[in-house]
Amino acid sequence: MLIEGLWSSLTETWQFIEDLRTQSGLDEETFRKVFNFLGKWGFIEIRGLPKLSVRRRPGVISPLLTVQLLRSLTDQPTTKPKANPLIAQRISCRNCGSKNLRLIDQNQVECSRCSERQWYAIELGDFRRLSETLDQPVTGL
Repeated sequence: MLIEGLWSSLTETWQFIEDLRTQSGLDEETFRKVFNFLGKWGFIEIRGLPKLSVRRRPGVISPLLTVQLLRSLTDQPTTKPKANPLIAQRISCRNCGSKNLRLIDQNQVECSRCSERQWYAIELGDFRRLSETLDQPVTGL
């Protein structure tokens, strides 16, 4: 890798850029691109006096190791989202406000205090079906 080759030629002490280009063995165009990459992403420090000089930024890890670390983050398996994520979930009775609800059927609960039956959760799939139904013209009135 061209970047790692140039990186290995750099030290934490100041070096003249022309000496570094000669040492790296890269042609001028390739050297310029790699050098600009390292400068843009903060791997190196540049100074102009007395002569254009460069050094590794102290304490910075190599660009190759940086790429490997970033790649390891993207290679992590992602958890698959639920098929129908919940939009809302009942935490109390809509009638009396009691928080003591017991599950009596799929997606249906009953209040222990006033026996009011009500839905337990709205899932995204249910919401989509509801909105499609509401978009249909009303007939039979």
